[in-house]
Amino acid sequence: MARLAAMTLTFAISQASLLPLGHAIESNCARSASSRRLGGPRGEQALAQRSGRRVLAMLAIAATAGGLCLSARRRLAASRRLGHGAKLCSAAADVAANARANDRADLGAVKVRSDEGCRTSAPEEGRTSADNASDCTSSAAPWMQSLKKAKRKHVQLATVDPASGRPSVRTVSFRGFMPSLVADGAGGGGTHEETCMLMFVTDLRAEKVRHVRQAESGGSAYAECCWWLDEAGVQFRIAGRAVLATADSSEPELRAACEVVWDRLKEQTRTTFTWPTPGAPVAGADDNSSGPTVSQGSPIRLADANFGLLVVIPEFVDELRLGGNQRRLRYALEGAPTSSARGGTSVWSPWHPSSSWTVEEVNP
Repeated sequence: MARLAAMTLTFAISQASLLPLGHAIESNCARSASSRRLGGPRGEQALAQRSGRRVLAMLAIAATAGGLCLSARRRLAASRRLGHGAKLCSAAADVAANARANDRADLGAVKVRSDEGCRTSAPEEGRTSADNASDCTSSAAPWMQSLKKAKRKHVQLATVDPASGRPSVRTVSFRGFMPSLVADGAGGGGTHEETCMLMFVTDLRAEKVRHVRQAESGGSAYAECCWWLDEAGVQFRIAGRAVLATADSSEPELRAACEVVWDRLKEQTRTTFTWPTPGAPVAGADDNSSGPTVSQGSPIRLADANFGLLVVIPEFVDELRLGGNQRRLRYALEGAPTSSARGGTSVWSPWHPSSSWTVEEVNP
C-alpha cells in the first residue's frame, strides 16, 4: 500500500509540474519581445540566451516528470493485474482443497468388486473421480490402472530360498497381465479382457525357479513385487502366490499361458533361453556364454528352450503415494472360492473371476 501511495503522489506531482510550463514559456517569449523594443541588439541577444536556457531546463523537467508519470501508470496497471491473478489462484486452491476433502471422505474402508468396478484411490492430477470409475469398470482390480499406464516395465521381484531362509531380489521385466481367455480354467474369464495376475518370463535354470519349485513341493510358493512409478511418485508392493508355468506343466491352463507369452517374444529374446546355464562359472573362451548355442538360421522352438513363465497371483497390494499429499492404500483379495468348477483346487487360486477387493486407507 505504501508503494502504491508513493506512485500516486509521483503521478500527481508530475501532472502539477506540467501545468505552469506553458505559462513559463509564454512569459519568456513576452520578455524577449520587450527586450527587442527596449534593450537594443545586445540586450536582445543576452535575454534570448537566458530565455533559451530556461526553456531547455523546463523542457528537461517536463520530460522527467512525463517519464515518472508513465512509469507510475504502468506500475499501477501491473499491480491491478497481480491482484486479480492472486484472487484467481486463491479460488483455484479452494476448489482443489474441497475436491481432496470429498475424495478422502468418500474413501473410508469400502468393498470394491472386481467385476463391478469403482476406482477408490485418489484421482490423478487432471483426472476426476468419474474418470477413475470408468477406468475401473475395465479392470479386474481397482489398483491396476496405474500399472497399465506405467512407462517403466521393470519390477523388483523377491523370493525366499526354502533351504536357507534367505531372501533374494532381482529386477525382472513385466510381461503384462494374464488374459482372461487363458485363465478360463479357473471357472470363466469374467467380464474383463485381463486378470490381475502378473506375468514374468524366466530361465528355468535360474535360482528363483528353484525357490518356487522347492516351496511348491511343501505347499505354496510366495513372492513379492516392488514397482516404483517414477513419473507419478507412487510405489506398489504386490504380494501373493507364485506359480510356475512351463511347456511340460500337467495343467492345461499353465501350458496355455506359457505358449501365449512365448508367441509374443521376438526371436532374439527367444535365443537367450538357449544360452549356457545362468550363474555357472565361465569355462573359457569357447564357452560361448555371450550367444545362443543353436544355429543362427533355425527358429527356436518352445520345447527346445529353457523357458518358463512365472505368474504372481496378488493377494495383498500396498499403494504408497509420495509427495506433498502422501497417501497409503491397502488392498486385499477376498471371497475367492478354493476349488474350480471342474472340481479340485484351482490352478490360479486364490484368484477367481468372482473375487472381490477391499481397500483401506492407512497412515503412510
